[in-house]
Amino acid sequence: MPTDPEEMMALLAKARPKNKRNPMAFERMSQGSRHIVRAMRQNDGFMFDMALPLGRHFSTSFLWKFSNKKPSCFESSLQLVGGNPSPMADQDTTPFMAMMQNSDGSLMSQGQYPLPFGCIFNGMLQMDKSPT
Repeated sequence: MPTDPEEMMALLAKARPKNKRNPMAFERMSQGSRHIVRAMRQNDGFMFDMALPLGRHFSTSFLWKFSNKKPSCFESSLQLVGGNPSPMADQDTTPFMAMMQNSDGSLMSQGQYPLPFGCIFNGMLQMDKSPT
């Protein structure tokens, strides 16, 4: 291994394939590790999540958040999937309905139903607690 930077550059240029003129940018090489670091967040309490599959087409889940800064929050959700519940099924043509209720009084419901001629009916209803 040469200690001279010019000799090292010459060896690297000699070893580099002729059709690839530029080495991979450091930014592209470190992209995966940056994503992992960004995904981390500071610990702000405790979160308990439990999903309960109640059948092939029906499931429910519960989420309880305990925060150090905010009051605790409880969410319950319900999912109903029609048609083929396989993970390999086409999501655009699978009918479904999902509902979520939060302990602060907000409610969200959304659904999708395929119609004839390739049309799809999508709907979403979101109701928040009015500010007092």
